[in-house]
Amino acid sequence: RSLEHLEQFDVLAAGGRISFPHVLDIDCDSSEMAQQRLAAYLERYGRLLHRAGLRRLHRSAESQARLLADLARSADWRGEGTASELLYETALKVQPLSILHLARGATRAWQGDTHGAIGAFTRAIAADDGFAEAYYSRGQAHLRLGELEQARRDFDRAIALCPEWADADLGRGQVRQETGDLEGAARDFGDVLLKTGKRGTLVAAGLSLGLIQRELGNLQASVDAFEQVITLDSSNPVALHGRGLTRHLQGELGEAITDLDRAIALAPADSSAFRDRAMVHHARDDFQSAIADCDQALALNPKDARIWCARGVVRHAQQELE
Repeated sequence: RSLEHLEQFDVLAAGGRISFPHVLDIDCDSSEMAQQRLAAYLERYGRLLHRAGLRRLHRSAESQARLLADLARSADWRGEGTASELLYETALKVQPLSILHLARGATRAWQGDTHGAIGAFTRAIAADDGFAEAYYSRGQAHLRLGELEQARRDFDRAIALCPEWADADLGRGQVRQETGDLEGAARDFGDVLLKTGKRGTLVAAGLSLGLIQRELGNLQASVDAFEQVITLDSSNPVALHGRGLTRHLQGELGEAITDLDRAIALAPADSSAFRDRAMVHHARDDFQSAIADCDQALALNPKDARIWCARGVVRHAQQELE
């Protein structure tokens, strides 16, 4: 039967078409000839293989399973969700590797099937209970569902297995922030910034830490956190906005205006930045500039009650009580 379907592959490939479900009829123990024919077909279908990062079919069951998983991911990227699921099923029959369960879970998460993703990550953990990435990924899925205690346990386990992995600290910090444990969240986000991680991870931690430290009243620590983000990404409008707000609270009004000016130049559609700059102008008794910023903010977001309140505060300071 494998050879019969391989004949169909040849026809499909020659016509420039592909039907993923046919792959499922290949017997894992197919003959040497079938293996060679399949390798030739896969070589012909070069674009998909290039995306998968492979050029030929390897003989070992593990390599075949990984190739099928790569094809499954590519099928998913192409919008062929049913084919992707079938390819993952086949890969797991060939070799039930924990990494394949992880890949399948990641695909399901990307598709929006968070419960299905949790099931796949749980199977990855059952296959290898020391698989830190599976615990982390399941924690992210639980966090997405608002299942905070389950998420925290998974992030705890990921951190215990891989203490230097910054992403797991970031995840646990997000859980603690959601539960109101701001001190704990600050520790986790601070730990992220002490580790070597992806820039996106470090930026996310720095932004969250800056907000939390300001909420806790630790204004200089808040500025320091935002400055770490700015060091990583000097054009980050959120960090500049955040530092500007904290500098306002510190009474550094000129520096606050400078930060908010830069944030607005980088993100001119952010109504909140205009509103916050208006309040700094108000603190400097520059009521005309404050009203101008409030008007610009309202033009961008007329349904934001906070902007109307800000303009009311400025008008009150101008004695325009009506």
